[in-house]
Amino acid sequence: MAALGQEHSTLSAAIRAHFAARVRDTAIARSPFPHMVIESALPTEIYQRVLATASRPDLMPDAFGDPVWTRRLKFKTWYDRRFQRSLAQRARNPQDDRLLWQALAAVFTDVEFLAHVLDAALPDYLALRFGDARRSPGFWQRLQVQAFTQRHAPGYRLEAHTDIPTRVATIIFSFADSTDHERAGTLLLRPKDPLQVCSGNLHYPLAGFELATIAPYRPNTALLFFKTRHSWHAVSPEAHKAPNGRYGMQVQLYEPDGGVLNDLSEPDLLRNKQFKRAAWHTRIKWRIQKLLGGRQ
Repeated sequence: MAALGQEHSTLSAAIRAHFAARVRDTAIARSPFPHMVIESALPTEIYQRVLATASRPDLMPDAFGDPVWTRRLKFKTWYDRRFQRSLAQRARNPQDDRLLWQALAAVFTDVEFLAHVLDAALPDYLALRFGDARRSPGFWQRLQVQAFTQRHAPGYRLEAHTDIPTRVATIIFSFADSTDHERAGTLLLRPKDPLQVCSGNLHYPLAGFELATIAPYRPNTALLFFKTRHSWHAVSPEAHKAPNGRYGMQVQLYEPDGGVLNDLSEPDLLRNKQFKRAAWHTRIKWRIQKLLGGRQ
């Protein structure tokens, strides 16, 4: 048991140090929105272990698109063709490389580590978004992380979107086994109307956008980008043709619904409004929270 614990610590430390160094050594691109493409994102030996299970769709059997909630969305989705498992779930599966996923989860669900990495990537972003509040005790523990592996079945796509308002940043790891399908990467877009922005929540047809660049689906590469009102991106309808269903990993950093800061003007900009009209009891809860001047 002690030996396993030591291996976990060693793997986590190696991943943490390597990824932080790669972010520091990678230039940020400002157009079409702040992002960077990180080469050699994981240590080579870690990446080889990741690829060892790349052809195992049985390790990610569950569709992300639960019909109960996708029917409530205000836009069309193909989430029933996206299969994913959290890093924590994979770390508990005895048929999987549990130590690998435990180590990756330890690194990429560590909110303070992610904040450190984001500050290195674009120093002013967190300061502009959160101000000095980010230095208050326990601040980062109020944020949330989702970290999961995913694969796409034929027909999967994502239309143009900027992510929900509470998203802070996203890291998309490409677990490709060759450079033959680089165009299966994430599409970074510009709206044809240059004044068009979106605070979040909805998805829009690709016909209204032009391609700025593609973050390539390339071995051991990661796309890191920051949520803005113009962080338009999408997944091509052809992307699933990459081997192993465009196998990859996502790390998503969020504020809680409603926002981490106490906005005295209560503009509701940080509410998740992807869904059709909320149930009556949810609307009552929001009203009570507003009257009390705080959030549960």
